[in-house]
Amino acid sequence: MFNLSDNKDKVSSSMHEFSKKYKNHVGFSKKIKIKTINLASHLETQNIDFIDEYISDAEGHDLTILKSLEEFVFTNRVKKIQCEVTRNNKSNPHLNTNNYEESFDKFLPPQYKKICSGWGSLLTVGKFDDVPSHYEFMDVIWLNRMN
Repeated sequence: MFNLSDNKDKVSSSMHEFSKKYKNHVGFSKKIKIKTINLASHLETQNIDFIDEYISDAEGHDLTILKSLEEFVFTNRVKKIQCEVTRNNKSNPHLNTNNYEESFDKFLPPQYKKICSGWGSLLTVGKFDDVPSHYEFMDVIWLNRMN
């Protein structure tokens, strides 16, 4: 199910339910049944065998989606990965999912090096920007040093 948010432009809509605290803050107007696909399988049907830059902001579902690309990741067929992560030591705003930065670090093989982090899509390589302490999320980029 896809939970359509009540906030401006529906920007926090998600496949996951929010925690009670976040649900009260964002709210949902309705649930929509959607069909999902496996990203790796879809890329293979499109004859795509290498990803220069993978960018994800899937409202708490980023690690789950990235894990569907496990074969690509572990065979060095993804050069750069950018995802919105839940910050370590923050309460998880999503129920029944794990999108913590440390979980990405555990999943990614050692050839992926964290090269920057911060808030927003305009990150600078080599710069780890401070994110306001009340933010639950931040963006992180990892670079495959084997490519």
